[in-house]
Amino acid sequence: MTPLPADAPADIRRIEDRLPFQRRTWRIQRIGWAAMALVVLAALSGATGRGGPLAEAETVTPDGALRIRYERMQRLGAPTLLRLEARAGAANRDGAIELRLDPAFLRDWRLRPGVPVPEAAAAGPDGLRLRFRAAPGAARVAVMLELMPERAFLVARPAIALGDGPPARPLILVWP
Repeated sequence: MTPLPADAPADIRRIEDRLPFQRRTWRIQRIGWAAMALVVLAALSGATGRGGPLAEAETVTPDGALRIRYERMQRLGAPTLLRLEARAGAANRDGAIELRLDPAFLRDWRLRPGVPVPEAAAAGPDGLRLRFRAAPGAARVAVMLELMPERAFLVARPAIALGDGPPARPLILVWP
């Protein structure tokens, strides 16, 4: 930067004196622009919920009998679907499957009837048990449950199992 001539007007000299402050302001603006761009990219990728590659996830029980598809990022008070797919071979002798949801579901989510409607439901100290009838000859039993989160900023790993089998633990974050 070249020095100002001695006969430069006073207004220009004042601007020159404030140049370090102006450079700091520009730097802060650029940092703000970068932060806004990161927020937009996070939203587009699904990190804030609904849509995008990060929004949905899938987990399977250790024995492979139950596959769970769910929204990784959920919103407080907004309905979300929990899609469960069980091997029909895991059904009881009477052709029914039983899903076990740990007590966190009763505490942290409001559960609405899904498709199909369970033929029996029982809540106990080990959580919620839902019983569904498997169609004769079906290879898989698909169940959709509608959940509504009731607590925000909840990072949860609720246990979901088929009967008394080993549970899967989906990782869920609830935004306000």
